[in-house]
Amino acid sequence: MKKGLLSALALLTTAAFSSPARPIIPSGLFPGIVEAPEIQRGDVTLRLGKEKPLRLTPVRIEPSRDHVQWANTPWCGVVLTDSADKQQGVVTVGQGYTEVLKCKGLLAAGTLPAARIGLIYATQTPHGGDERVALILARDTASGRWAIDDSATERLSAKSVPKTISDMRRRLTTR
Repeated sequence: MKKGLLSALALLTTAAFSSPARPIIPSGLFPGIVEAPEIQRGDVTLRLGKEKPLRLTPVRIEPSRDHVQWANTPWCGVVLTDSADKQQGVVTVGQGYTEVLKCKGLLAAGTLPAARIGLIYATQTPHGGDERVALILARDTASGRWAIDDSATERLSAKSVPKTISDMRRRLTTR
């Protein structure tokens, strides 16, 4: 009896402290990377209006030298997985609007009006200054692919960078 109880306690302890299964991120989702993306933290499940839930997995990406202008500049991105387990990778920090920033990690993610996704990242400038970056992801209606909405992102952060997803929502609905 005592041995059975100890075995059950050991099993419960192991189950309670085991990390959950991590999704597998194929490296092909992000062309031009050195190795498979590193998952930053747990997934976030988003509900965009009447659509089925979308799983967002934040990742850090080590780009190959021929894809970066600045040495030692890790990128960040997200892997979006729909209800049919179809995945799309989106580089969020490291290209385009955010190409010179070193990504430190995703701080917040959430839904925004018009079935968009808001992301807030901690980043570092080339001179070592810490900076927050807020980005808006939107889905192209024709292709169904997600991408950063550069113009909406720039308008949103024109005066100051939103600190929370709620702040992003408020700014988008009061324009």
